[in-house]
Amino acid sequence: MKKHNILLVGLGSIGFRYFEAIIKINYFKKIYIFDNNKQNLDKIKQSYESKKNCLDVNFIYDLKKISSNIDFLILSTTSKTRLKILKKIIANFKVKFAILEKVLGQSLHQLNEFNKISIKKKNFFVTTLLKKELIFDDLKKRIKNKDIKKIYLKGFNWSLCCNAIHFIDLFEYLSDQKIINANFNKEGNWFKAKRKGYLECNGKLEIFFNKKIESFLECSKKYKKNILYLELKNKEKIYLDLDKNICIVRNKKTKYKKQYLSTMMQSIIKNIIKNRESGLTSLFNSVRQHKIFLTAMLNKYKLNKVKILPIT
Repeated sequence: MKKHNILLVGLGSIGFRYFEAIIKINYFKKIYIFDNNKQNLDKIKQSYESKKNCLDVNFIYDLKKISSNIDFLILSTTSKTRLKILKKIIANFKVKFAILEKVLGQSLHQLNEFNKISIKKKNFFVTTLLKKELIFDDLKKRIKNKDIKKIYLKGFNWSLCCNAIHFIDLFEYLSDQKIINANFNKEGNWFKAKRKGYLECNGKLEIFFNKKIESFLECSKKYKKNILYLELKNKEKIYLDLDKNICIVRNKKTKYKKQYLSTMMQSIIKNIIKNRESGLTSLFNSVRQHKIFLTAMLNKYKLNKVKILPIT
C-alpha cells in the first residue's frame, strides 16, 4: 500500500493524543508535527527522540519547512485560529484527507467559510466522536428502528459550550433525525472556561428535530450527576450514567470501558485512508450542526450585539 505524508497541527493535550495514534500506524512516509509553542514542541520532540524511534518524524516551527506534499491533515488547534490555518494549508498543499477538531469556529462567517471548503473537500471530517464509543454504539443497536420519544442530558460541569456539539451529533445518530433548530436559555452569567481566553455558560439548550422528540442538553449547578435519558415510543426507558460509563435498562446495569482518543484514532485514520470512510461526521454536515448551535448561543451572548462567540 502506498504510504502517505501527514501533518499534525497543534500539540496541546488533544494534539498529543493524535500524535500517539499516528506513530503507531505504519501508513505514513513522512510525519510533520507543527505547533506555535516552541517550548511545548521541543519537550515532546526530546521525549520522542530519546526512545530512538525509526519513523521519519519532523518537528517544525514553520509550515514553510514542509518539503513534500501533504496527503493527510489533522488540525488540533483552538477554534479562534482553526479556519485561518486550514485555509493557509489547503492553499499550499493538495490535502486529500483531513480530521478537524471542534468547535469549528466562533462566528457564522467562519462557518460559512468552512462550508465552502466542505463542498470541495468530501474527505474532510470533524471529531464528534461519541457515536464511536462502545456504550453509544451498543445503544444504537438496542434502539434499532424504534422511534425515540425523549432524549436529553441533565448534568453539571460538562462544559456545554465546548461539548454540546458532541451531543447534538450523537442525538442525530441515535434518532436518525437532523436537528432543524435550537434555543438556549442561559443560567447565570458567562464565565471563564478551563482554556485561557475562552468562555463557558451553564443553561438549557433545547433541540428541535423534524420529528417531534423532546430533546435538550442541560448543564446546571442543581445537578450532581451527568445522566443521559432516552424514552422510546414503546415506553422503554434507558439511562446512561456518563460519569461511570454505565447503561441501565430495566434495572440491569452494563458497565463499559472508557475508550481513549489515541486508540480510537488509529482505526479511524486507517479506515479513512483505506476505505474513504471514517464513521465520523463529514465537515459539510458538521457545519450544518454548528450553525444551528452557534446561532442559539449567540442570541444569548451580550444581547446579540456581537458576531463572535469566544468558545472552543
